Amino acid sequence: MGMNYEEFERAVERIKDKLARAAQKVYDDWIQIDGHDDYYGAGGICDDVAVEMGYLVQDELDVDAYSEHIQSDSHTVVMVDLDEGRAMVDIPPRNYETGFGYRWTKIPGVRFHADMVVVDWFD
Repeated sequence: MGMNYEEFERAVERIKDKLARAAQKVYDDWIQIDGHDDYYGAGGICDDVAVEMGYLVQDELDVDAYSEHIQSDSHTVVMVDLDEGRAMVDIPPRNYETGFGYRWTKIPGVRFHADMVVVDWFD
């Protein structure tokens, strides 16, 4: 038997600090010079942020978590199938990068924290 949304939201609340630390590591490894990184090119880091957070959600909460690209936002989030539908876990990109599509610029000096992590229903 799986979790309902309220149970999932409470469980994520307990690991938000870990999720923020995982995102911070991806961000800290992102070395963008003149809008370009050797690994990411001119792109952003949301794919890798979602993957790392997804690993934590899956391992810590014992649920099946996966990353999913949201075409309309040009952004990747963590998704989890719950009893009542799908939930999304994310750190919105406005917290750490600017841009759209496949051109993103790193916002310098970002320190990730638990309050950046959001949980929401996904329709």
